[in-house]
Amino acid sequence: MIIATLVVLGSFDGLAGGQEPFFHVGICSWDATDILVLTPTLGKAFRVVETIKGDMEPGELLVLDELAPPDDVALFRELRERSQSSPEPPPLMEEGDRMMVFLLRAGAQHEFLSPQGSPSTDGWQPANGFGDMRFSAVWLRNGESFAFFQIGVEEAGLHDFSLTEQELRHQIDVGIQLRVSLDRALELPADSVARAVQLAELVRAGDFIASSSALKYLSTSGSAAGVVLRELSSDPKLLNLHSEIEAALAKNDYRNSGLLLF
Repeated sequence: MIIATLVVLGSFDGLAGGQEPFFHVGICSWDATDILVLTPTLGKAFRVVETIKGDMEPGELLVLDELAPPDDVALFRELRERSQSSPEPPPLMEEGDRMMVFLLRAGAQHEFLSPQGSPSTDGWQPANGFGDMRFSAVWLRNGESFAFFQIGVEEAGLHDFSLTEQELRHQIDVGIQLRVSLDRALELPADSVARAVQLAELVRAGDFIASSSALKYLSTSGSAAGVVLRELSSDPKLLNLHSEIEAALAKNDYRNSGLLLF
């Protein structure tokens, strides 16, 4: 699997710097408010056939112009090349094809990524943070999956995602459950021991996105989080996260000593 194994950073600036946009199932599952399975209609709209996350009902129509194949492919490619983005248009969908989209509702904020500017209040937005809906979707055909990403030095395009639909759904389910665990922890008082312990469990979950987000909140919490971070720092099973844990601990120590340097 090419994209699922990419090492990603905890901020959009670090992720996007010099990097072609790409679809990442972990990031999209984590940040999306709605994950839907759609089929095309005769127009530009898509019909909801399944809601994985969110409250849309099967049969509802959703207009996503960026994911509808363009009427003029040559013009589409020309406009995309002018804006220095991938010139490949969304694919035509055949009978039986479906599309899985990862969306952010109007006004909703990214949690893992941090795109510049305020959250958009203008309709549905892509969950990926790159601002291009093509990189927040997966096309499903005969049990296989296809997504937009870059291979080698070529421009990003639609490629075999190397996951079966069943494998893709499993990764999405894992991401959703981890995000639910984070949201539950964040409902607890910021300086509580219970919150620090629950965030520590996410650091140990073996998922880079969950670990990075949990460390971000531990770094800005109270002294209870500092105790937990010291325990995490001495855990030999977390050597791959040692530098991130130490950075979070340093930030927490400064915060709780009254030296707010961050």
